Amino acid sequence: MKKNNIAVILILAVSAVLFTLGVIKKIQHMTSGASKSGNIIAVIPKGTASMWWEVVRSGAEQAGKEEGYTISWNGPEQENDREKQIQSVEDALTHGIKALVLGPNDSKALVRPVEKAKETGIPVVIIDSSIETDKYDSFAATDNVLGGAEAARRLGAALNGHGKVILTCFIQNSASTDDRAKGFKETLAKEFPGIELIAEQYTLGTVEDARQKTVDMLTKHSDTDGVFAVNQPVSVGAYKALQTQGLTGKVKFVGFDSDPVLLEGIEKGEVDSLIVQNPFEIGYSGVKTAVAILQGKQVEKLKPIPSMIVDKSNLDEMKVKFPAALGLTSGKPKDKAQTGKTIAVIPKGTASMWWEVVRKGAEKAGEEEGYKISWNGPEQENDREKQIQSVEDSLTRGAVALVLGPNDAKALVRPVEKAKASGIPVVIIDSSLETDKYDSFAATDNVEGGADAARRLGAALNGHGKVILTCFIQNSASTDDRAKGFKETLSKEFPGIELVAEQYTLGTVEDARQKTVDMLTKHNDIDGLFAVNQPTSVGAYKALQSQKLTGKVKFVGFDSDPVLLEGIEKGEVDSLIVQDPYKIGYTGVKTAVDILDGKKVEKLKPIPSMIVDKNNLEEQKKENPAALGL
Repeated sequence: MKKNNIAVILILAVSAVLFTLGVIKKIQHMTSGASKSGNIIAVIPKGTASMWWEVVRSGAEQAGKEEGYTISWNGPEQENDREKQIQSVEDALTHGIKALVLGPNDSKALVRPVEKAKETGIPVVIIDSSIETDKYDSFAATDNVLGGAEAARRLGAALNGHGKVILTCFIQNSASTDDRAKGFKETLAKEFPGIELIAEQYTLGTVEDARQKTVDMLTKHSDTDGVFAVNQPVSVGAYKALQTQGLTGKVKFVGFDSDPVLLEGIEKGEVDSLIVQNPFEIGYSGVKTAVAILQGKQVEKLKPIPSMIVDKSNLDEMKVKFPAALGLTSGKPKDKAQTGKTIAVIPKGTASMWWEVVRKGAEKAGEEEGYKISWNGPEQENDREKQIQSVEDSLTRGAVALVLGPNDAKALVRPVEKAKASGIPVVIIDSSLETDKYDSFAATDNVEGGADAARRLGAALNGHGKVILTCFIQNSASTDDRAKGFKETLSKEFPGIELVAEQYTLGTVEDARQKTVDMLTKHNDIDGLFAVNQPTSVGAYKALQSQKLTGKVKFVGFDSDPVLLEGIEKGEVDSLIVQDPYKIGYTGVKTAVDILDGKKVEKLKPIPSMIVDKNNLEEQKKENPAALGL
């Protein structure tokens, strides 16, 4: 037997032993007996940066878990980014979702994407904020006009029916907050004729802009007696404005939505009251309604979710009964609870299901250790500037530790070194960085993963032929390492195989498809192909399909995707080198907590990968569904 073949057999044997020993962590994907593997309901929030929407997400995922559906969560970071939300809806439609649950951040701009979804036969449930079309199936939301009316009554009572007030609004055309402002103004005019609304301002939707706009109004109108703000970021901003102007307690303040800062204001007597929605119920009801539609049940066009009033008299009771609605992590403190302390986990990109599984692992570790996990980063993995901004934002928001999957080995050096210089523990995950100023690195051995891919492709070609390599974006260390391991092993162990072409891509499926087509066209005698991660693997596979070369050109991919698993079943994909994203996220956060606890940690924490082919596909679907992207 040839030496090369012995090496291949040894690798496969070792992998099989590792599987049976349980080295790869078993990831629980669905607990429902009615699990519908691969059935996805897309839930798209107004913005991903807000803790309020994180609670919506928890409710949506709970409903998905109960019904056996996977929840994909993707949307703009900021709630004023209409274009990004439109793109998120359009992306969801191309990914074969079963239903769409949407919190539109613009009642006009999202009309066309919603109507497009309905035209394709996909059930659409609108949550939180209305939209200027009736082409959806159901609308689950707080009665926002009534919520605004309740705020007017609270402020009216606090002012004994007399005085001058100002109104801090959200961004224009956000229907839910516009309705709150409408209910507030109508009720004030009707029920409190002795109260005058002297100023109102739209904002950019951020805490800082709301603070500044409120300061401007307070400065211009120094005789202001009361303030109402229409949602969480503007309520926090308006409260901070009162603090900076030395007006807390003097100017009566009513806010909408909750935040730990605002709850502290109630305790101090500086916030009169909050009108609080139930975001968990909104997310839960949205997904439950979508499932009912998929099951052919008739649903109500409007599903109102009651709001509630929180003030000093019921604050402690509400903390116990409705911790999630108040933006608190838990109603019952854990033994190790670190109330209000946040570990920032910043992925390469938020659009990928692979990173969603990393998030699951990170959140599980945070839950076990009593820390909040903030999840924020660029949508696309080639957006270096947005990731740098995400790191800098996390530092200004008081994160106690940073867990980062850098999307550029060079560009992220300075932000990471800045974090370390400020005394914050830094754990790098997935992809390396060109600095040693971090505490630990938890990742797949990517060089070895590339070597495994070379051995799989070498064996499939019996040690002879011509191959091409589809790469990711330049300076993404993890994928560069896979390419390095692939090329070095091919050269060393398979001298009869020639690498005739390789191409970097823009990091998208479509660009990977086109670049692979270009290589296949230029080199029409190709025998094999390797692609270095999920988007490039899907793109390369689609290139083989479009060129009618599946089965003729041997293909090995890195990372998993339902499309690639179907390719294995058809015999069109030889094998996949699959990481354990859940364990990467889990290990990253656990390591950060160890550092915070003063424990010594390893500089390198390798996470084993696994090989998936036709022989073990069904077993791996059962054992590791999340790692496979199911």
